[in-house]
Amino acid sequence: MDELRITPVRDDAELRQFISLPWEVYKDDPHWVPPLVSERLEFLDREHNPFFEHATVEYFIARRGEKVVGTIAAITNDRYNEFQEVNVGFFGFFEVLDDPEAAAELFQVAEDWLREAGHDSVIGPVQFSTNDEAGLLVDGFDDPPRILMTYNPPRYEKYITDAGFVKAKDLWAYRNDIAHFIENFPEKLIRVAEKIKERRNFTIRTLRMKEYFQEFDRAKGVYNRSWEKNW
Repeated sequence: MDELRITPVRDDAELRQFISLPWEVYKDDPHWVPPLVSERLEFLDREHNPFFEHATVEYFIARRGEKVVGTIAAITNDRYNEFQEVNVGFFGFFEVLDDPEAAAELFQVAEDWLREAGHDSVIGPVQFSTNDEAGLLVDGFDDPPRILMTYNPPRYEKYITDAGFVKAKDLWAYRNDIAHFIENFPEKLIRVAEKIKERRNFTIRTLRMKEYFQEFDRAKGVYNRSWEKNW
């Protein structure tokens, strides 16, 4: 086996290699949904993605000889740290072939970069933020991912825990047949929901289009509070 080398991405050709690795990782997986390469190029472009107005990111590629065997990104999100009043860094875009050594070294390189950036802890996978794909799939590998939900091989969980990471919180994705659900909605559940609404003074209403921007701010407030630090 060739010696492992990990280097930062330094040009457009290497960025395309960084983006292309998942096609090798998931080539035999029928549930993986490939992204559009053009979208990935723009998303990772520091000149086009507004995320970089308040963030710093370094992309790394692991190689054995000329073969790309792994990728990872180290991420500083100033806006997140400001909002949460913390000092954390993130890792994301972690992909690796069946190569435990490469996985371990990729995490080490990302941690070293984040430590040098002054962070005192690391969260991931997040790419780039909780407004994008976040989390590690640990169950449900026989099902395609939902929109903006992550997908990865089962072995990634061991790679990540072996690197010293522990769970921060659970994320869930749901699948439901809406037509079947409506036709078979349990009456007992309706009665329970009505009782909770009455006891807790909850109300459910439709979107007020005349207050569109105010409604947007209300929804954004709920979303932001759901991601507040609780670990």
